[in-house]
Amino acid sequence: MDIHLNDTFFVLDRWYILTPLFSLLLFMIFYLKELRNSFSRTLPNFIILFSGITFIISLSLLIKTFSFFSTSWTLYPPLSGLGNDKLPEIKEIPAVKNIIISLIVVQLLFIPVLMHFMYLWGKTKNTIP
Repeated sequence: MDIHLNDTFFVLDRWYILTPLFSLLLFMIFYLKELRNSFSRTLPNFIILFSGITFIISLSLLIKTFSFFSTSWTLYPPLSGLGNDKLPEIKEIPAVKNIIISLIVVQLLFIPVLMHFMYLWGKTKNTIP
């Protein structure tokens, strides 16, 4: 997948994008489906838990990938022979920084949803004899 920002292409492997999307859709479908059944079935609950954890881990990998793009730039040809006073200043790309912040916010908003699901699942396990 290519992301075009300010004459710069960020090329990502398709699994970095498809895994979070698939796990989020899987989580939402099974969460809404099991909400009607009060989270009483075991296999769909494990699917919800697995897809939620996969979503959080894949977002962490995306954050790591984008943070690599924003901080580790190399200038070619190397300008180390010019001296410290003549080296150009390397700045962070604001778009990449905004993408990283938005991914962290999505992660932080998703964790309470996953915790709420685990609470509801545990609540139904205690009521079933």
